[in-house]
This record gives sequence, structure tokens and C-alpha cells, in this order.
Amino acid sequence: MTTRWTLVGDVGSEAGYHVGDEAMLEANLDLFRTIAPGARLAVVSGDPAYSARELGVDAVPRLGFDRCSSDAEREALLEALAPASKAGGARPEAFGRLALASDGLVISGGGNMTSAWPNFIYERLAFCRQAASVRAPVVILGQTIGPELTARHRECVAEMLKLALWVGVREAPSFALALELGVPIERLNYQLDDAAGLALAGPEPAWGFDPSVPWIAVTLHPLADPHGGDSIWASLAGQLQGLAAHSGCRLVFIPHARAAPALGAPWSDEDAGRALARHLPADTLVQLPVLRAREVAALTGRASMVVSSRYHPLVFALGRAVPCVGLWVDEYTRVKLHGALDHYGCGAHLCSLQQAGDGAVRAIAQALWADAAAQRAALRAQAAIADADESARCGALRALVARRGPAPPPQPRRLPVALAHVVRQLGSDRKQAERQAASVARQLDGLSASMREATAYANSLKHAHTETTRYARSLEQRLDKEVR
Repeated sequence: MTTRWTLVGDVGSEAGYHVGDEAMLEANLDLFRTIAPGARLAVVSGDPAYSARELGVDAVPRLGFDRCSSDAEREALLEALAPASKAGGARPEAFGRLALASDGLVISGGGNMTSAWPNFIYERLAFCRQAASVRAPVVILGQTIGPELTARHRECVAEMLKLALWVGVREAPSFALALELGVPIERLNYQLDDAAGLALAGPEPAWGFDPSVPWIAVTLHPLADPHGGDSIWASLAGQLQGLAAHSGCRLVFIPHARAAPALGAPWSDEDAGRALARHLPADTLVQLPVLRAREVAALTGRASMVVSSRYHPLVFALGRAVPCVGLWVDEYTRVKLHGALDHYGCGAHLCSLQQAGDGAVRAIAQALWADAAAQRAALRAQAAIADADESARCGALRALVARRGPAPPPQPRRLPVALAHVVRQLGSDRKQAERQAASVARQLDGLSASMREATAYANSLKHAHTETTRYARSLEQRLDKEVR
């Protein structure tokens, strides 16, 4: 029986509070209080005293990867923390909770498995190795994997995924990549974001404005220097002002993250809200401070519409049948935002930053508003299916926790449709890779190492395409039998 569970996320900073990261960790604490009621829970935190006070659990410090500035430093620390390492010095306090087979490890969402944040990859791998060394179970929940992974980071992610009894991913591309990295289908689960249920059980929010007037929730991260003259602020402000006039709604800006200069985020969402407000008439935009995760979830779920460049406003809204417009800035955010929308059948309600600058936010939002009743009905229908799938997921996790062994995750009914898109994309990527390989052959005729790398890339895409297609077909066959 597992008597202690340690949860690893990206939490523990009052000054750099991030709603989404805290929401996922809080939701997984709620989950494990339900499925493992007798276990003692602890979280790994950047500020253990703060997290212990806020979350009401034990809290222990991180392993030190947040102080590393290069992969060489990360590799050295990973080696020093290896279970069989003979390096001197005290072992991390967190490892004291992963010293027995009766302990367990949960990797929660936050700082996902992508090369943009290598410190998280190495820290999670160190935890997984420590747990595996004492045969403690490892459960991974609510992850985005990739899409950008260096060769070494890919090896690290593959190793940690193979050490887990359960791997939960939030998007179909992450599902396909996990298969490619060698995760057995019997241990892989396509899930909603961990925090999806937080808005459903959230407290009555402290409004800060009159909620009887319909309102649109706006959350933007610093898309550009909020103190500079980038035209994106004026463009978005004009579109939102037009949307407010068209819909009769007020605009409410709900920030999600404070500044975190150490992580390369010198500006906060509140800075972005002020940049937007400078291009709007006075009193057009209600600007809230950064609130706690449960308050933000509850607020967002009560809006008439959400416009966001951040991921979790979509998560909080969609389960409450609130139509959303997502705005992505790079491939990582495109995969995430599309993934959140795709769970509810509305992956098309998304635009790039460039498209947003050309007026796409207002165009998508006004089309949704014109069909608001039908949009909400469709979201409610999807939410009912998603809720049933989530109940099945929690039941399977409960079984895994109870017997400390693999419990095949139930795959949701929406997975085949989501994977169909990935199959099409992989096919397109494979053709592009093959063209790139041919170009490399022409330009670098004699450099066999470059050719091997290009060919390996094309072959890996071909393998992923084949495996994903095969799995999607098997799911479709299974679903057809269930329908009959």
C-alpha cells in the first residue's frame, strides 16, 4: 500500500504566482485526497513554507535544477543525484519521501516536457529515477510533450515516461509523440487538463464588478513589450472594443501570472492589461489583480465568452459551456490551445498572433456570438461526454493506486477524432521531411552524417504515422462495436 505521495509541479512563488500551474497542482491534490484518502501528501515547491500554508500539505524544496544555466550543469547535477551516486553531500529532502516502496510519485502538469524548459525535464527525470530505485510507483498526469525536444531532452523524456505506470497527456500530438517514444498503449491516457474540474467546484468569486451585466473575460500574456509601441496592443484593443459594442458586453481582464524575471518573464499579465487599456476609452476594461487559482477558475466559468492567449482560461471556460477564442504565438502554444479546444470539438476557434493583428480575434468572436445559443448547447453536450470520461479515468487511477500496479487507462470516445488530425499532420510532416532529406543529399553530397540525421528524422515520422494510424483504426473498430 502506498502511504505517501509526493507531487511535483511548478508551484511555490507568491511573487511570481502563476494561476495555471497552481490550479493543476491543487486539482491533483484534490484527486489524490479522493482516490488515496489515507495517504500523506506532499508537494515539491520553490517556496515550501508558502506552499504548505496555501495548500495545507507538507512541502519540500526543489532539487536545484532551477539554479542551472546549461545542460552541462544539469547533467552534472543529474549524475550527482543518481540513486547509486557516491557524490558527497546530503541527499535532497524530497528524496527522503521517496525512499521506500510504500512511497509514490506524481508528476503533475506545469513546466511541461519541452526543451523550452529543460530544468523541468531534468528535475522530473531525477525524481523518476529515485522512485524507480526503490520500486515506488510513478504516475504522470496532464502533460504536454514537446513539440520541441533536442536529441538529449528526447532521451530524458523517453526514459521518464517508460518508468511510469501511467502517463496522462492533454493533446493528441502529445499522445502520438508518447507512442513514438515507446510508452505502451496500456499505460497511456488522453485526458482533459488536470484543472478542468476546478471551475466546476470553485467558490463564489469576489467579483470586483457588477456581474449582472454580461461580460467577456480577456486574458493576455505579454505578447510584446507592454511599455513599447508594438501595434498588436492597439489592434487587439480596437477589436475587443468593437466586440464589446457588438455584443453589449463589458470587458474584464483576468491576469494569470505575475512577472518572473528569473524565468525570462520580465512583465506580468497585469502589464499586458495596462498596455491594452491605454488604447481603450476610460472604464471600458475592468482590470482585476492576479487572484488565486480557484477564484480565477470560478470567475472564468461565469463569463459570456473568453478571449485568451493563455491556456487555462480555455480550460476553465469550456467545461462550463463558455465559448472561447484562443490566440497562439508559437508552435508550443498552438499545440496547447488547440488541444484544449479540441476536447470540446472547437479546435477551429483559434488564430495566430499574426492573424490576430489582422482582425481575426474579432471575426471569430463575433461569429461565435451570433451563434451563441448553439455554441453553448454543443459545448454542454461535449462537456457531458468529457465528464463521463473523466469519471472513468479517476476510477482507473483509483484501481492503480489500490493495487500499485498497471491499470489500463480508459481511452475517451473523442480520441479517434483527435488522432485523425494528427495522422493527417504527420503525413504532411513526413513528406516535408523527405523533401528536406533529398535537399540535404543534393547540397551536402559526401556528408553522410547529415544524411543519416535527415533520414532518421523522416523514418521516425513515418513510424509515428504508421503507429498512430493503426491505433486510431483500432479505436474506431472498438467504438463501432460499442455503438452496435
